[in-house]
Order: sequence, then C-alpha cells, then structure tokens
Amino acid sequence: MPAPPSHRGALGRLLAACAIVFTCCVGGVFAVGVNELHATTSALEVHPRVDLGETATTTTTTGGGPTSGSGKTILLIGSDHRAKTAKDNARSDTMMLVRLSPRAKAVTVLSVPRDLKVTIPGRGVAKLNAAYAYGGVPLTVKTLREVLGIGVDHVIDVDFGGFRALVNALGCVYTDVDRRYFNRNDGTAATNFAAIDIQAGYQRLCGADALDYVRYRHGDNDLVRAARQHDFLRQARAQFGVTDLLGDRHTLIRLLGEHTRTDIRGTKQVTALAKLALGAADKPVQEIPFPAVIGPSYVTATPSAIKATVRRFLHPTVAAQSSSKAKTKTKRKRARTKTRLPTIREQATRRYRIKDASGTSHRATRRSVRIGVGEYYGIQTTDWTDAPILAAPDGQRTLGGRTFDLYYDGRHLRRVALRTAEGSAWVSNTLTLALTNAQMLALARTL
Repeated sequence: MPAPPSHRGALGRLLAACAIVFTCCVGGVFAVGVNELHATTSALEVHPRVDLGETATTTTTTGGGPTSGSGKTILLIGSDHRAKTAKDNARSDTMMLVRLSPRAKAVTVLSVPRDLKVTIPGRGVAKLNAAYAYGGVPLTVKTLREVLGIGVDHVIDVDFGGFRALVNALGCVYTDVDRRYFNRNDGTAATNFAAIDIQAGYQRLCGADALDYVRYRHGDNDLVRAARQHDFLRQARAQFGVTDLLGDRHTLIRLLGEHTRTDIRGTKQVTALAKLALGAADKPVQEIPFPAVIGPSYVTATPSAIKATVRRFLHPTVAAQSSSKAKTKTKRKRARTKTRLPTIREQATRRYRIKDASGTSHRATRRSVRIGVGEYYGIQTTDWTDAPILAAPDGQRTLGGRTFDLYYDGRHLRRVALRTAEGSAWVSNTLTLALTNAQMLALARTL
C-alpha cells in the first residue's frame, strides 16, 4: 500500500534542535525549583495528551536483552498536525529516537528513514511515514517496536513555528554549514521546492535560516539529511546548557506549551526527565547511522543490520581519550605512509566575516569540497581564536611538531582543529563522516 503524500515536506528535519531545547528546558527549570516544575507541567498540558497506545514500554528487547528502566527512549515526531485539523489529515516526515541513560557514556540519536519499507500492523507493507497518517502515534509506536524491537517511553511532537521561536529565544545557534544551500523557486519543475539561501562556513543561524537549513531535502538523500539534523542538534547542545536557559525560562516554558504535543504529564514524569537531562549535560551526543540501502522507491535494511544498530543505540561506546592524549606525548618516530584522499568532484571558497557573541567581527574563509552526493568536507580558517565549536576537544595529537585538537563522534573523527595566537583553523568531516580518521589527519597537516 503506498504511503500518503506529505503536504509539508521535511518537517522532521527540525526535530533535532527542538529535542535539545526540550530536554535542556525541563532540565533548566528543574534546577530552579518546584514552582518552575509546576509551570512546565502546566505548559505541557496546553494541548491534548498524546496517546502512546498499549505497545509503549520501558523494556527494550533488542540489543542484548532488557535494559534498566532508569533510561528513557524518547520518540520525536515531526508532523503537520494542528489542534483544529482532522486526525486523518496529519502527516509525519521523520522519526527520531533519543536515548537518555545515566549508565550510558553518551546521548544517542537514531533517525529512522521516513521511506523505510515496513509492515504496518493492520495495513500491510508501506513506507514508515504512512503509519502516522493511518493511526497516529499509537500505530507509529507499534510499527517502530515491530521493526526495531524497542519500546518508547515518551513522544514529543513539534511544529515549524516552535522551532523558529525556540532558536530565536536561545539567541540563535553557531553552525558549521558544510556547503552553499540555495534555491529560488521561480515556478519551474527544477526549482519547485522551498526557497533557501545560506552560504557555506561557520556562522550564526537564527530562526528562519536555521529552519531552512534543517528542513532542506533536495540534492542529497535520507541519510545525509538525517546527519545534518543530528549535527545541528550536536552544535546547539554544545552551546546551550542549563545556565543559559535560566535567564529566559519563562519564555521557553511558554513556547514549549504552544508548540509541543506530548504524553508527558505531571510533575513526577517531568522531574524524572529533568534529572536525566541534567545527568546528560556533560555527555557527548552520538549519532547512530541507520543501516539503510537507498532504493528507487523504498529505503531498506536487513533485520541483522537493524539489530546491530539498535545495540549501538542502547549501548554506545566513545573514543578513549587517554589513548589520544598518549599519542601527543610519544617521541617515537613512525614510518609515514601516504594517505589517499577522495576524488574532488567540485569545490568552492568563500571569504567573509563572522561576529562573535560580543559583536566583534572576525575574518573567515571556508573551502567546501564535494566528494559525493550531498557529501562535503570543509576547511575553515578564521582569526577568531575561541569559537564555540572549538570548546571541549576529546583529545590531542602532535603532527609535524604542531598540536591539533581532536573531536570524535564515537570512534570517528568529526573535526580536527589547530589553534594559535593569531587564530584557528579546522577540518570538518562530511555530515555522514565519509572521511576516515587517517584522511582527516592528512588534511589537518595542510592547515
């Protein structure tokens, strides 16, 4: 049975930032006190309670047996549902699972492709995004449990307006944009999608531009779009902690209520989620790639590949920082072998200026290099020495007598940076981490 058409496009792309805003917000108000917890609880009850159905459970059956109930799996759904619209007119685009656990070494995020070929209970074979249209949240949760073998503790449903308002309320997000995103819809078939105009390079994205960026869905595929979504979450989370949220918490609570629909009710559930959010504040966010095979009509994945992916989602591993730092101190010379870099399909260089939080303008240059469909790595230089993206490296490495900061996503290098008194420079991996660690280090030597 074919999936119903989506009227609103890639609404699910905005889930990443909304997820982190939500969890940080409840964590922030929990840190303030009981009165704010009551205000948050009331805000969450503005809209009718989201029904998880009878299949929701805190027990996970895939990935090594049942897990502790102290962790929570949160399903984030993007839909064009409005309070006054008919249920059968609602559409979803992308489902994203976020795992918060006090025992895990990282916060994990898993986007399940909207075009994934699944068997929807009672409906037959269709794309995953059809489950929401056919049966709302309960059928979506039931379908995901059948496909992934995991239960869902809470569901959060957000909309476009909420994304724009929340990003602006937080003061915008500094984002490492991998390439130029441009489309001017002039009515032709080739341009008949959302207008966008965002340059490549590290920059501050506010509501409208941030929304255009995270919901972009042309010129790449489901895997690249999900990776872009996760990367925005990672950068937003790194910039905004509990302290940043306390000053404007009343606005955030109001926006939370206006633009979020959820099953979360009562101070007990809010408190439990808030404690998890606070406990995860210093943990890295790790994207777990979905093992998708892109086909002409569907995205597919084998049961064994899905099982392995879910295991990583529940039990993440992080790069050992001690081994990275140990490499910095070693004096032993090693034989160098030449690392082969991917073939360059096209590249572009942009020179511009970027303002820091105090308004000081800095020179910046971005070189964007395409190596595949939707795959761009970047080389960034600037006289800004302490950009937010350079905070909290996972380790260091000495190359050619210079010390580089290393930033990992799991065991893969996402970024390698060099900082001096005159400025900073870094190499950014593609959104899907297509470059190997050896290739990243080879490119860093050229900085």
